[in-house]
Amino acid sequence: MKGVVKALPIEVERTYLYVADEWKWTLLSTLLEILDPITKKVAFSPIIEQVKSKYPEIEASAIIKVIKDLVKRPLAELEEYKSLMDVIHGPSEEEVILTTIAPKYVERGLNIELHIQKEGDASYDPAKRASRAVPLKPGIHVE
Repeated sequence: MKGVVKALPIEVERTYLYVADEWKWTLLSTLLEILDPITKKVAFSPIIEQVKSKYPEIEASAIIKVIKDLVKRPLAELEEYKSLMDVIHGPSEEEVILTTIAPKYVERGLNIELHIQKEGDASYDPAKRASRAVPLKPGIHVE
């Protein structure tokens, strides 16, 4: 976070972190189960079916967009997701960790006001960063 703040051409006063919705956790978990680690190729339809079976309101186009974003990531990052998902089991746990640990560092260490919101419940998201949240990588908006 410190590197992000220093790189910005503005003085940061507030940071908003957006925790990914539950359906993205289902998507990532399914993706990691069926992803070919060598070619990084994956069949989209089983992932779409898995997510839609639990979250029918989610559009297939949104699911495909997230799959494409995740598959572009380095294999090492995807492996890191596997390890972290063994410890952090969903957005509620991620939110608890962020709300208990992050404020101590960000608010005290960087003197920045920190707000943490769930992607689907984001009451303030002027730059539409909440939708960019994926499990364990929150969307970020700074002002």
